[in-house]
Amino acid sequence: MVEHGNYMEDENWLNGFALLNDRGLTFDLHVNPHQLIQFSKVAEAYPNVNVVICHMGMMGDSSLVDTWRDGMKALAKFPQISVKLSSFDTNVPNWGKDAKARQEIRSYTSEVIELFGADRCMFASNFPVDKHNGHTMAELYASYREFVSHLDIKSQRDLFYGTAARVYKFDL
Repeated sequence: MVEHGNYMEDENWLNGFALLNDRGLTFDLHVNPHQLIQFSKVAEAYPNVNVVICHMGMMGDSSLVDTWRDGMKALAKFPQISVKLSSFDTNVPNWGKDAKARQEIRSYTSEVIELFGADRCMFASNFPVDKHNGHTMAELYASYREFVSHLDIKSQRDLFYGTAARVYKFDL
């Protein structure tokens, strides 16, 4: 249980985080935009722990975009950090129904892929939340394919399978 907002500086939390590498585990980072830069200190101190930023860093509303962008740029410098491209409605509400919102989330998706590279990004769903927001799995992945249709086949393979398989150590 997180009892305070600065848990990334808590000695017990950091000791537990350090154990992830020894056990071959990956840490899924689910934070708010203002915590992204704070996490860069953790990433620097523990370069052998693989980390996946959940939901594109949870930018939230448009007032937080600059904070989100600064944090994502800071974390892109660390090769052990990857990003789940998911939960688009959290980042840009109504992206599936509104053309302007759709273009906005597409732009943010492209920005993250450019920052981290396709080999450090992976598409993911946020079911059942995505379903609650009115999306089917088929619609989500059709949109994802559309958003990256201009990329080469290797990049697309990384985004839809390769990165997740490597980071989470699975093979289908």
